[in-house]
Amino acid sequence: KLTWLADTPTAPTIPAVMVNFDNLISKGIITKTDDFKQFVNKNSKTEVILAGEPELASVKKGDVIQLQRRGFFICDQPYEPTSPCVLFSVPDG
Repeated sequence: KLTWLADTPTAPTIPAVMVNFDNLISKGIITKTDDFKQFVNKNSKTEVILAGEPELASVKKGDVIQLQRRGFFICDQPYEPTSPCVLFSVPDG
């Protein structure tokens, strides 16, 4: 999914990182005889680099925002000129 943003001198895009989390365990029910280590999802965290709208610079830690066509996110780290805004996905299920 793609959204076009204008990157202009008066309204530059803001670097951001979208972090998605998946289930840590890949099996619904682990029995006493199962070795849980066989069902650990080693790829449970994914990160996507984004170029965001200038308004992302005003998002504070703990703010919940909606990115169109992506979902809801909570700000883990606000934007600083030296580091991107980090947004954790909020599960929708």
